[in-house]
Amino acid sequence: MVNVFPQHNALYPLVGGLIIGLLLLPFITKLYQKIVLRQNRIILKTDTKWPRKVTLHLSESGIEFHSTHHNVTKHIHVAWEAIQKMSEDETNRYLYFQTNEVFIIPKRNHGISEIDQTEINRWLQDRLNIKK
Repeated sequence: MVNVFPQHNALYPLVGGLIIGLLLLPFITKLYQKIVLRQNRIILKTDTKWPRKVTLHLSESGIEFHSTHHNVTKHIHVAWEAIQKMSEDETNRYLYFQTNEVFIIPKRNHGISEIDQTEINRWLQDRLNIKK
């Protein structure tokens, strides 16, 4: 009997592993997404920073942010001119004041009356020159 393939070639395991890897690639990407999603859920469940009480005060000079968590109070004041852009979806308005910082303002809040919510919407439109 004649061997067609040489007995000791180092490329065979490499080529075989590459073929198996390419065949398993779709399954590996789906598995990776599930693993990352599970890790993020675990992190969010164990994270004690959120939810926390947050208050936004709208004033003539800008927006004041107050939050309290474990007796640590954080205050931020952002002038209206510092807000770089605004976007919105059906439930929230997003006011971007830095590349990775945003105020999320709900369009409807169950703790606020319709009249107050309308006033907040008008206030934001006037300050940010939003045309509807």
